[in-house]
Amino acid sequence: DVEAGPAETAPTVTEPRPAPTANFISMYGVHIDDFWVGTSRALLAIVYALVIALSVITLWHLIEKKTERHVVGWAIGAVFVAITVPLSLNDIHMHIIHYVSPLQRHYIRILWMVPIYSVESWLALRFNEQKLLLETLREAYEAFV
Repeated sequence: DVEAGPAETAPTVTEPRPAPTANFISMYGVHIDDFWVGTSRALLAIVYALVIALSVITLWHLIEKKTERHVVGWAIGAVFVAITVPLSLNDIHMHIIHYVSPLQRHYIRILWMVPIYSVESWLALRFNEQKLLLETLREAYEAFV
């Protein structure tokens, strides 16, 4: 006599989530405006072209004039801030345009940390005496998020 073990059950297959319906769209106010998406992408491209051009010219000028190293370091930090802030603002803008869930407001709060951290760090490099105040403001926003 062989004892029968517990009956094996087939794994439960979950149904895929249905696509958003008209009711879902009206409930959350989803609207996709191709004009604003295209305009935002074009403006981001223009901003990056200007950032690259101005960065190259400024850094070349600073190095050519044999500027002190900390000034060159601050200029390089400014280049990275000029790269991160427009990209983050564009991402926030896209979340606002494609707002489909109340949960996205939390995503937007988190995305605001990138420009806040980058600008705070850049200012702390330049204004070393006010570093504690700047870090306190940054930490306050982080606690809020």
